[in-house]
Amino acid sequence: MGVRGVLKKVIDVIAAILGFLLNLIGGWSLPLQVLVVFAVADYITGVIVALFGKSKKTTKGGLSSKIGLEGIMKKTGIIFVIMVAAQLEILLGFSHSMISQAIIYIFIANEGISILENTALLGVIRIPFLLKVLEQLKNQTPKLGQILLDKGAITEDQLNDALSEQDEGEEQC
Repeated sequence: MGVRGVLKKVIDVIAAILGFLLNLIGGWSLPLQVLVVFAVADYITGVIVALFGKSKKTTKGGLSSKIGLEGIMKKTGIIFVIMVAAQLEILLGFSHSMISQAIIYIFIANEGISILENTALLGVIRIPFLLKVLEQLKNQTPKLGQILLDKGAITEDQLNDALSEQDEGEEQC
């Protein structure tokens, strides 16, 4: 088998793995596409900020392989959270991907806000309207919780606990 044959096998294996993972997270959707675009843009703008020495994540504001790896691992964790939501939808018998799509929207908002923060560090003017839209998108979590409560998928105590944990998490950022 030549180099082309090996390359084709590698591509086939990568395609099979990606197909399997996409199946676990509920398939390729427009919100997932937007999330992937935002995640890549966030990572790239973060690297550019560090190249200019303006990163708030390092003491000198520069590049750090550790911080870069943490960013990649965080984005990988996002995919696992979406996978958990998609699998729960199957387990709970939801016919629509209501939970995972709502979670994807929340992550889109987080990534979008981070992109705006990164570009502001680069001197790009902040557009308040975009920030407001992203913040409204992020604040859809209580509505999802109410839907799950109405369907009997969670209890009122679980909803209140989740909302208080979200508030605590936002304070830590």
